[in-house]
Amino acid sequence: MVIEGFYLDGVTSKRVPACLGILSRHQQRLAITNQANNDQLLCVNLVQLEISSRLGGVPRTFAFESGAQFVTNDNDGVDQLLKVLKPGIAPSILHTLEKNFILIVFSIITTIMVVGSVTIYGIPKAAKYIAFNMPNFVVKQFEMDMVILDKTMFRPSNLSIERRSDIKRFINPYIQEYISDPNTYLEPRLDFRSGMEANAFALPSGQIIFTDTLVDSVENDNELVAVFFHELGHLKEKHMMRRSLQDGIVAIMVFFTIGNLDALEIVSAIPTLLADMSYSRDFEREADLYALQKMTQNGVDLDYFRDVMKRLSEETSDLDKPGSAGTDGPADVKVPEFLKTHPGWRERLLLVDEFQSSAGQ
Repeated sequence: MVIEGFYLDGVTSKRVPACLGILSRHQQRLAITNQANNDQLLCVNLVQLEISSRLGGVPRTFAFESGAQFVTNDNDGVDQLLKVLKPGIAPSILHTLEKNFILIVFSIITTIMVVGSVTIYGIPKAAKYIAFNMPNFVVKQFEMDMVILDKTMFRPSNLSIERRSDIKRFINPYIQEYISDPNTYLEPRLDFRSGMEANAFALPSGQIIFTDTLVDSVENDNELVAVFFHELGHLKEKHMMRRSLQDGIVAIMVFFTIGNLDALEIVSAIPTLLADMSYSRDFEREADLYALQKMTQNGVDLDYFRDVMKRLSEETSDLDKPGSAGTDGPADVKVPEFLKTHPGWRERLLLVDEFQSSAGQ
């Protein structure tokens, strides 16, 4: 029995066409000879070498203790050789699996189910556990986020000092109520910035930002209370921290799946983005519900929540905003649910109705 391939001496990169054959079956001894002149290049016992497992059409490698190698594409010949020298040897598990169509289909379905379950259930639970058990001094490090945002996205507020002071005085009782909770780990701080459309942000360090455009867009300061409670819900549930952790875990999973650092940035973008969008919608719903609960507890009319959410949807670039009568465009632009980072304005109004029904209002 002769197997053709090429020999590498482990010292130079020269490939020598060679043959591998059985020198002694009883002693399990093999010999490698030069195909050109039939000179013996190496003679070893089977226990002195390591043979790679069969995997599809991947060449098999005989690795010797000296660092030399014999490489061959004759996978069937290697299998026959091993059967002769080791009659009871079992075939490679991977090779057995890849030849079984039913096992391949089963493996694919199982992998999809496991990855889906981990992404939908496992990652959020893990991120939540880490976020809620993270030391406070680590959370405080996120105060640097505001410094970075001020350099890249925001501009100083153009609101008058009187207007900003009035809003802070109006919001302050709700901040004090939040701080009075013994389970509170952060002291919320309200601040204002310009340079963006109507929006609000809650940073992990406890800072809540209202943009000037948001303040200018409201018709009643109670609408700012609704937005404040919404952002407070993000803080209480540590949504930004959890979102950052979840994004990182998804990216790591994609890396271990594709095993290629060069392609990681591009390939991981889509699953990370879709997973992040799903997590964002869940977090927004949680924050909405928290806002409705706090507004009810403090006797603030929920219509203010309805008004500000609908107005924000109309004034921003939300693709799910209500259509304008008399325009050339369609009455409503429908966006697939999985492509939305926030619940649509109709969904939010429906949440208010459901909340009031459950509360008997």
